[in-house]
Amino acid sequence: MVDLASLMLLMSFFGAKIAIAYVVVGLILAVIGGTLIEKLRLEKYVQGYVREIENTDTDFVVMSRDERISYSKDQVKDIIHRVWLYVLIGVGIGAILSFMMAVTALSLPSMIMPSKVVKPKLLVIFVFIVSAGIIIIGYLFNAFSYIFV
Repeated sequence: MVDLASLMLLMSFFGAKIAIAYVVVGLILAVIGGTLIEKLRLEKYVQGYVREIENTDTDFVVMSRDERISYSKDQVKDIIHRVWLYVLIGVGIGAILSFMMAVTALSLPSMIMPSKVVKPKLLVIFVFIVSAGIIIIGYLFNAFSYIFV
């Protein structure tokens, strides 16, 4: 719902009050929507493989400060080495798409990610909740626009 590109656009076009209101109502909608999905007990619509992911908790290892720093540097180097190209491509695609997509929460890239972990029925419910929330928020912004201007 809330992403940096939309926040920056709103900030530049409408100012800080509208941008902050966007973040606040977006987070409220996300919490209400998540709570609603939980209350409707829609866990059965999460893809099966998500439940099969093993717990990766490990034993606590005591390390000195220097060992932690060395370990952290090695991990950062490894992660950067493995993903830098994908991050660069993703940022490039995301920048092109951010100009073309007016609604970030319901855009094609935003639907592809959850569609990999939830079944179609839950995805449709998600789209309905987000659409209804966006419409309600739009009416509320119009009704109380004098506060933000």
